[in-house]
Amino acid sequence: MLKKRLLYGLIFILTILLFSLVFLNRNKKLGPGEPLQAVPFDASVIMKINNFEALLKKFYLESGIWHELKSIPSYQRIDYQMRFLDSVLLSISEVRQLLTSSPSYMSLHYTGKDKIGLLYLFEIPNHLSERKIHTLISHFVAKNGTITERNYDGKKIFDVRLLDESKLRNFSFAVAKNIFMLSFSSLLLEDAMRQIEDDYSVAGQQGFKDVFLTAGKNVDANIFLNFKNLPKSFSVGFKNEYKAEIRSFTTFADWGELDVNIMSDVLLLNGFIMSPDSDYNAVSVFNHQTPQKITADELLPSSVASCLVLSVSAHPRLR
Repeated sequence: MLKKRLLYGLIFILTILLFSLVFLNRNKKLGPGEPLQAVPFDASVIMKINNFEALLKKFYLESGIWHELKSIPSYQRIDYQMRFLDSVLLSISEVRQLLTSSPSYMSLHYTGKDKIGLLYLFEIPNHLSERKIHTLISHFVAKNGTITERNYDGKKIFDVRLLDESKLRNFSFAVAKNIFMLSFSSLLLEDAMRQIEDDYSVAGQQGFKDVFLTAGKNVDANIFLNFKNLPKSFSVGFKNEYKAEIRSFTTFADWGELDVNIMSDVLLLNGFIMSPDSDYNAVSVFNHQTPQKITADELLPSSVASCLVLSVSAHPRLR
C-alpha cells in the first residue's frame, strides 16, 4: 500500500513538473542574446541565416545565378564585399566564430531619400568581448581609414570612415546585450540600439510569430516578409510617378515566410503567407482554397520566358 502511494505521488510530481516546463517554454520571453530583439519595427524583410559561411559559399562563390548577376554594375560592389567577407572568414578565426554563430539575422529597411539600409545582427560567442571585436576591426581599418567612438543614449557606437569608398562603404557598429550590430546606415544602427532596450519587439507580433512557426529547419536561410512595410522599400528606384501607387499597396497580406535552398543553378523558395481573419487583404481571396495539380506546363510553348500559374480548387470564387 505504501509503495503504491509513493508511486502515485511520484507520478503526480512528475506530471506537475512536465506541465510547468511546457507552460514556461510557451511563455518564455526573448533572452538578452536574441538578435531579433534588435530589429526595428519598420523592417521590410528579415533574413534568418542558419549558417552564414555556408550561405556565402553556396550563393556568392558557387552559384551560377550570382555569376550572372555580378555582371550588372550595381551588383559588382556587393560581389566585392562578399569576397572580402569570405577572405576575412578564412583568415581570422575570431571573425569566423562571430559570423557563424547560428543563427544570425539581416534586416532590410527603407531609410528615406529613396534609399534602403541593411542591418546585420550576430549573437556574440561567450569568449568574444566588445574590446576584442573593436581590436579586430581596428586591425582591418588601420591602413584603410579611421574609427571614431561616440556616445548614444549611454552606449558606444563606433563609426568607420574609409579612405576609399569605391568598393566598401563607411559603416557603423556597436555591441549591446551580447549582440553585435553593423550597418552602413548610422541612423539605422541607432534605431536598433533603441529597439534592443524595448521589451516589445518584432518577434512579439502575432503575424511574425505565426510565420516563424512555419519556417523550415534544414534550409540555408529563412526569409520573412512584412507586406505592410515592403511596398515602401520596393518603390526605391522607380520613377516618382509610380512611387505613390506602389507604396499604397499595403493590403496584400500581413507576413510571409520563404525557405531558401540554394543550388548551383537553381534558387528554390517555398513558404507561406499569413492574413489575419480580422483584416481585409488581397491574399484573402485564396481562403478556403486547396492546391491542385499544375498542368500548365503541358500547354506552354517551349519559347516561354516566364509564367505565373495559380492552382486553386474553387475558381468560381475568384470571379
